[in-house]
Amino acid sequence: MRLYECGVRYNKMQPNGQTKKITELYLVDALTFTEAEARIIEKVKAEVSGDVEVISLKITNYSEVITCNIDAEGKPSERADKWFRVKVNYYPESANGGPKKVPSYYILNADSMDEAHEVLAAFLRGTVTEHDVATFDESRIIEVYLHN
Repeated sequence: MRLYECGVRYNKMQPNGQTKKITELYLVDALTFTEAEARIIEKVKAEVSGDVEVISLKITNYSEVITCNIDAEGKPSERADKWFRVKVNYYPESANGGPKKVPSYYILNADSMDEAHEVLAAFLRGTVTEHDVATFDESRIIEVYLHN
C-alpha cells in the first residue's frame, strides 16, 4: 500500500451564501502519482460542485491506516471525523544482539485525542517487540480513500 497526500483546492459554499476557494488535504491509496491524482479528483468531484484542482501530491511514509474506533463501552463505532499522525519506535533485536530502533508511521481515525490513544493502545496490545510512541498529533487530513 502506498498512500499519497493530496492537496485539493475547490470553491465551497459558505453559510452566508458566498463561495470561498479552500484547500483541503486527503490521503489516497494508489500505485502512481497519476493514479493518485485521478482517484482524488474522482472522489472529491462526487462530493462538491465546480472545478477541483490538485495543487500538491506527495508520497507519505504511513505504513498502515488504523480505522478501528471504539466507543465508551469498548465496542467498535462508526468512522470518526479526525485523523491523527502517529510515530511508533520499535526496538527489535539486531544482528549484534542489541536493540535497533525501527520507526513506523501510522494514520489513525478517532473522534478525540483520548479515543485516539485508546485505539492506538488496542492496536499495539499484544506486540511482543519493545516500543514507544514518539509522536502523536492531529493532522489536517479530511478523509482517507483506500482501495476496497
